[in-house]
Amino acid sequence: MVCTNGAGNSPYLYDQNAVIAVYRAMQWYVGNNARGGRSLYRRTLRFNGAAPEAQAEEIADGVTDMQLEYLVRGDDEYVDADPSPDWPNVVAVKIVLTLRTNENVGTDGNPINRRLEHTVALRNRAP
Repeated sequence: MVCTNGAGNSPYLYDQNAVIAVYRAMQWYVGNNARGGRSLYRRTLRFNGAAPEAQAEEIADGVTDMQLEYLVRGDDEYVDADPSPDWPNVVAVKIVLTLRTNENVGTDGNPINRRLEHTVALRNRAP
């Protein structure tokens, strides 16, 4: 792979199998928190000595649900996540989070619920 340094645009050649970014496996999920509510968590695999250890980290309080939907090449609509999607043809993933306030702050005296959608195109599969 050839890149330039930006300033003088002189090329830099990376060695074969060079590592540009470190891969870190993470698991994202919604679970019960210590305050009696629900939160978005991230679990990361860390190595303490020889044995790997999974460490969970609370990312956002008030997330009550997370759904994934896939866009498959040639289709016009997203489909619900499937345990065995057609990975070679998935071109985008839609992440839908359901958020809920911890207090009853709505005009009707109830918690407020909102949906947050984020779509991620898989760059190596974009046309």
